[in-house]
Amino acid sequence: GLVTNFAWEMAQAVLYDPMGTVWQATWRCFVASLGDAAIVLAPVGVGWAVCRRAGSRAGSAAVVALGIVLGAVIEWRGLERGQWAYNERMPLIYGTHFGLVPVLQMALLPLFVFHVTRLAARHARHSK
Repeated sequence: GLVTNFAWEMAQAVLYDPMGTVWQATWRCFVASLGDAAIVLAPVGVGWAVCRRAGSRAGSAAVVALGIVLGAVIEWRGLERGQWAYNERMPLIYGTHFGLVPVLQMALLPLFVFHVTRLAARHARHSK
């Protein structure tokens, strides 16, 4: 989760107000990706729990749904606290002041981690 979140943070940095020098922006993106990697554990864990009971499609839906909620809450808190601000290039979710790209980050990257983990677990089971 750390590598994918760091790559996403760096790619979306152009949608935020300037974050200082290149090194300062890189550091801020790295620190944000540490938190994001920890946050990814919640949707992935819920996805695993749902998957065991209701199958992989339900698990995937749970990962995405929780990711969207977490992404919206994170954006709301960060914007309200002045931790970051968007520039004019950030697409907003219709009817809100939340950035679409960071909310998608919390929906898509946990889903990616969920599926990679499922594949790795399946491969490990079949390798024994």
